[in-house]
Amino acid sequence: MLESNMKITQSPILSLRDVSVIYRNANLFSKKSRIQRPAINSVSFDLPAKGTIGIVGESGCGKSTIAKAILMIINPVSGVITFNGHNQAYWQRRKKKFYSQVQLIWQDPFSSINPKMRIKEIISRPLSNFYSLNKNEINQRLNEIIVKVGLTEEHLEMYPHELSGGGRQRITIARALISEPSLLIADEPTSALDVSIQAQILNLMRELKDEMSLSMVFISHNISVVNFLCDTIIVMYMGHIVEQAPRETLINHYRHWYTALLFESIPRGPVSKELKFSIDLGELEICDSGCPFAPRCIRADDICFRVKPKLEKIGIDHLCACHHYK
Repeated sequence: MLESNMKITQSPILSLRDVSVIYRNANLFSKKSRIQRPAINSVSFDLPAKGTIGIVGESGCGKSTIAKAILMIINPVSGVITFNGHNQAYWQRRKKKFYSQVQLIWQDPFSSINPKMRIKEIISRPLSNFYSLNKNEINQRLNEIIVKVGLTEEHLEMYPHELSGGGRQRITIARALISEPSLLIADEPTSALDVSIQAQILNLMRELKDEMSLSMVFISHNISVVNFLCDTIIVMYMGHIVEQAPRETLINHYRHWYTALLFESIPRGPVSKELKFSIDLGELEICDSGCPFAPRCIRADDICFRVKPKLEKIGIDHLCACHHYK
C-alpha cells in the first residue's frame, strides 16, 4: 500500500448539503453575465465509506455537474461539499492531497488520455504527481495495476491507438486507481463502449471496488447499469433529486412517475400498463414554480404546477419528491 498523510474518517466519506450550481452564459449584446437556470438545485446526499451511490437521469439533468462540483472543477453558488470531514475551502489549499484520494474515470477513454504517450507513462503519471517513489517502486505498481484491470505487462509499452475501446477504458481505470484513492467518480464510463464490452468493464469495476475498498459515485443514464453496481440510487430530473432509495427498494418499489418512465425505457424492464406519457421525450417543457416533471406527467394537476414538491421520506431510507407518488 502507498503511504498517505491523510486521516481516513468513518462514514460518510462524502457529503453534499443543499448544493446548487448555476452556469452563466455571456450576453453578446451587453457583454455581461446572464444567469441561467440552475444546473443542479439544492442537492443533498451522503456517501458512506466503501459505499456506492448511482446517479441516474437523462442528459442535461445535472449528473455530470455534480461530479464537477465534487472535483472542484466548478464552484457551487450555495451549499457545502465535504470530503473526509473537510469542506472544499480546506481542500482548495491542499489540492495535491485531495486529488491523490479522489479520482475520476471519464466517459470517453480515448479523448481523456494522451495518444502520444505510452501506456506506462499514462498510468504512472499520478504516482509522479502525488508521491515520491523511485523507478523500481513505480514499475512494481505498474505491473500490479495492469494485471488487476485485466491486461498484461506487454500492454505497458503500447500506445492508446493500439488498444480497443474496452482496452483504453481499462487504461483509464488503471490510471485512476494506481494512486489508491478512497473515492472514485465514474462519469458514464461505459456509455461509449459496445454492449458486450460494457458488461466486462462493469464486472471489473465491481471487483476492483470490493478488492480496493473503494467508495464510488457512479453516473449513468441507464438505470439498469446503476442497479447492477450501486448500493443506493439517486434519480435526477432537471437538476433536482426526485427519488432516492437503496437499490432493492427503488427497483421493486419505485414511487416517482419519472423513475417509472426510466424503467419503461429499458427493454424488458418492469413495465406498468397504466404509465402512458402523452408528451414525447424530446418535447421538454419547464415548470419554474412547481414540479419540474409536471409538464410530462399524466398525474399532474393544479398543485403540481403551482407548488414544488419537497423531497420527503416515504419509507426506510426512501425519499421522493412528488405530490402524487405511486
